[in-house]
Formats: sequence, structure tokens, C-alpha cells
Amino acid sequence: MADLPSDSSARAGSTHFMQQCSSCHRLDYDSRGQPSRGPPLGLIFGRLSGSDLHYSKYSEGLLHSAELWNSRNLFRWVKNPAHIALKSNCKFEPLDSDSQVFDLVCFLKELTLANYSLIRSMVVVGHAESEASGRQ
Repeated sequence: MADLPSDSSARAGSTHFMQQCSSCHRLDYDSRGQPSRGPPLGLIFGRLSGSDLHYSKYSEGLLHSAELWNSRNLFRWVKNPAHIALKSNCKFEPLDSDSQVFDLVCFLKELTLANYSLIRSMVVVGHAESEASGRQ
């Protein structure tokens, strides 16, 4: 996984993640490739709700909501999951303020972008190494 984001909202959001989300969610799969109680959230931005193929415990409501996880929808979800899916397995205490929700969303967005950048660079390096070994 990439380093934690450096902007102040995302840093504050990482604290909110640890306090509110980490009892059920990780940012990535464990060393055996397994999720925790909830799906990992390190690459959530840009995905459809209920679309992690390695996680099989989504509620019917979330599976059928077909929402794109973007800033607006994540904000709505953290404020009140019923805005996205009427029935959800995700239970959590709400954050105290909109600014805390904003910070959490910033954290997840920045982390997703950093992880995609890291993945892209690993693919490019792997491709270059593969081409180099093929020329020898």
C-alpha cells in the first residue's frame, strides 16, 4: 500500500478511519488475501458499491444500489448509510461533524489515488523488466 496522504484533511481523515472504520475495515486484504469483516477501502474511489469480487458479505441493499463511490456518495454514506442502501451490514457511530466526514472522504480519495499510482508504476516497471529480459 502507498504511504498515507500528506494533506491536513486526509491526515485528519486517517484518524477518523482508525477510530470509526478500522474495527471492520482494512485498507487492503490481509497476508492471506482475505478481507476483514468489511471489504477493504484502500481502492474504494471509482468503484461501484458492492463490486469487490473478493468480498462476499455485502447486504442485498448495497449490492443493488449500484452507486459509484465518489466524494458525494461516500459523504452521503458516512453521514447516513440509508441514503445509499436502506439495509446495510455496516453499522457505525456517526462522525460528529460534516468536516470530519469530509476529512474521512479526503483520506479515502487520496489513498485510492496514491495506490493506483503505485500499482501503475509497478505494472510499468514489470513490463519494462519483461521486455528487457526478452531482448537478452
